[in-house]
Amino acid sequence: MDKKQLLVIFSRGMFPILIFIIIDEFYGLFAGIIGAFILGIIEILFVWFKEKQFDKFILFDTTLILVFGTISLITDNDLFFKIKPAVIQVLLLIMLALMIFTNGSLLQGVMKRYHKGIIVDNNQLKKMQKSMIPLFLIIFLHTILVFYSAIFMSTKAWGFITKGLFYIILAVYFLWSMIKIKIIKRKINNQNQ
Repeated sequence: MDKKQLLVIFSRGMFPILIFIIIDEFYGLFAGIIGAFILGIIEILFVWFKEKQFDKFILFDTTLILVFGTISLITDNDLFFKIKPAVIQVLLLIMLALMIFTNGSLLQGVMKRYHKGIIVDNNQLKKMQKSMIPLFLIIFLHTILVFYSAIFMSTKAWGFITKGLFYIILAVYFLWSMIKIKIIKRKINNQNQ
C-alpha cells in the first residue's frame, strides 16, 4: 500500500463524518448518524455503479457507522460514533506495523497485488519499510488525538482533528518528502558532474 492509496482510504471516510457534523449541529445526534449512514450507502452504490464492484473499505466504513451509530443512539451518547475513525486508524496501524516491523512478506504481498510485475529485492524492501515509519508515527499520534478529541472536545473540534488536521499534517509530510527527494537528486547530480 503506497501513500496515494492511504490518502484514498482516508478521503473515502471523510464525507459521512462531514455530513454527521453538519446535520448534528442543526438537527441532533439521531439525524446526524442517520445522515452519515445514508451517505455511506450512497457511496457504496455510487462506487458499484461506477466500477461494477463493491469497495471493501466503504462497506467496512458504512458497517462501522451503523454499529457505532446504533450504540451511540441506544446510549444517547455520540462518543461511540466519534471513536469510529480512531478504530479504523488502529486497524490501519496494525497493518502498517506488520508491514514495517516484520520480515516484509506482507509488504511484498501488498506490492505484488497493487503493482503487478514489480520485483523488490531485500535491500529495496528494507528502504521501503524504513520510509513508512514516519507515516506510521503520524497516524499513531493522530489516532491518540482523535480519541482525545472524541472524549474531551466539541463535535466541531473533533471533526477538524479527525479529517482537516489529518490532511494538513499529511500534506506537510508529503511536501517535505518531495522536497527531500529533490534535494537528494540534486546532490547526486552535483556529485556526478
